[in-house]
Amino acid sequence: MKFKYVNIMKTKHIIALLFALMISIAGCDKGFEELNKDPLSPTTLDPAYILAGVQDDFGGDGWHYPAAIVQQINLIISGQEAAGNHNIEVAGFAGAAWGWYGSLKQIYDILRQLEGTTDRTNLYNMARIMKAWGYMGLVDTYGDVPFTEAMKAYPDGLWYPKYDKMEDIYLAIESEIKAATDALDATKDKVTNDMYFKGDIAKWKKLGNSLLLVLGMRYTKLNPTKAAGIVSTAIDPARGGVLTTNADNVIIPYNATQNCPSNGFCRNSTRQNWHVGRPLVDFMKNNNDPRMQYLICRYSNPTSTDGGTRNSNPADQIGCPYGYDPTSIQNDPLYPGTISSNIWKYSQVNRQTAGRADSWAYVMTAAQIQLLLADATVRGWISTGTTAQQYYENGITLVMTQKDSYTTVRGADSPITAGEITNYLAEPNIAFNTTNSEKALEQINTQYWAACFLNWWEAWSNYRRSGYPVLQPNRYPGADVAVLASNNDGFIHRMVYPNSEYSYNKENVEAASTRVGGIGDDNLAARVFWDIKLP
Repeated sequence: MKFKYVNIMKTKHIIALLFALMISIAGCDKGFEELNKDPLSPTTLDPAYILAGVQDDFGGDGWHYPAAIVQQINLIISGQEAAGNHNIEVAGFAGAAWGWYGSLKQIYDILRQLEGTTDRTNLYNMARIMKAWGYMGLVDTYGDVPFTEAMKAYPDGLWYPKYDKMEDIYLAIESEIKAATDALDATKDKVTNDMYFKGDIAKWKKLGNSLLLVLGMRYTKLNPTKAAGIVSTAIDPARGGVLTTNADNVIIPYNATQNCPSNGFCRNSTRQNWHVGRPLVDFMKNNNDPRMQYLICRYSNPTSTDGGTRNSNPADQIGCPYGYDPTSIQNDPLYPGTISSNIWKYSQVNRQTAGRADSWAYVMTAAQIQLLLADATVRGWISTGTTAQQYYENGITLVMTQKDSYTTVRGADSPITAGEITNYLAEPNIAFNTTNSEKALEQINTQYWAACFLNWWEAWSNYRRSGYPVLQPNRYPGADVAVLASNNDGFIHRMVYPNSEYSYNKENVEAASTRVGGIGDDNLAARVFWDIKLP
């Protein structure tokens, strides 16, 4: 799952429509209602089209904050865009994910329109799954958020919603995912506007079960018994299974007309400032990762659209370190120098492949799910006849054979060969450790981290859950004091509530801020309920 800023144009259109309707209603005299109706101006939108818009929102990641937290993308420059690198609170960035409520508003509209109907039950239950997914993202990002009283301003006059406890929200969405997935029925309505699966109910059931699996795994540290129970339910074959092959992947197939927002940083006006983090570069370089030459490169002129001359030789790549600013970066032992003022020679995302304007966005993949199954198997939570090693190798194979990700041609097959994958799986640090469970968990979740490249929200969530990969704390001197505190690990663990909530819903957000993480303060070092601190 990926976060996206509120779709401004969509919001403007909705506001304009509502304004026009209010004017129309206010100007009506008795008996002239029919005369004032515009037959060419619809007052309602088919909920199937609303669903497609929400699916697009889920696929477009305009929120790059976690990219630096998980040390995959970095900006040396100061200011807002370096928030994740410098471990600082920037309200405009920390609050960006709050725009998820914009998508949830659309989902609520679908549910209200379809409540009580029997002829569009699949569309209704797809929306329920998307609703649960959205709230899962909000909880994982902030902790307590409005839930039971959310989206009730217009119908019920409830303008100041209370914040529900994050634990309670998780229990509610767990039930919602199960019920909605069970209610999907291939004999009933076919949702042709579905951007994910074109109404394929079997794949929707796999998505619902996979989302349930992800939710269950979030309880790894907090309650392993509960985690095991949810995982067992999610993988029950009678429920329809989980994402297994690349044909099951949840994809938004962006194109030359509708560009992929996830990698917009590769092409925008500040494209020269975005670099690939050193931990990811070193991980791929040290393990002869066949993905590296397609994902990472150095450009001779990164300010230009195409970057100038491209160097994709893995041996020449230099990842960008963390905890530096434009002045102190020269102290980096691997400092490569500058191309020009404040434009450094560190590696960047390959704009011709993964960074293409028309690249696909992977929202959830079978590779992720197979790796989570490997994790659960190592922990003894499932025993399906498939070994942890098989799940692990399946996950790696799937991510390396995904279409579009490694090519210059939209939607093309992966150029990575079976032989290259076999060789990679035999690398000393990659070959699955069958004797040391903790080492196996590190291998699995490090691969999950790499598989979530460009899906940083999920990479961040799984990092907090698993503790892997092993990343060095970022102790930038100007970091948030809570992050630098001796009782913290030097990482951002949640986002602070947006300033708008303190302006418009002050009483409720302040009450929530005293509960967050059990430490009574709305800061970047506080933890959501499942992200407990281990000894």
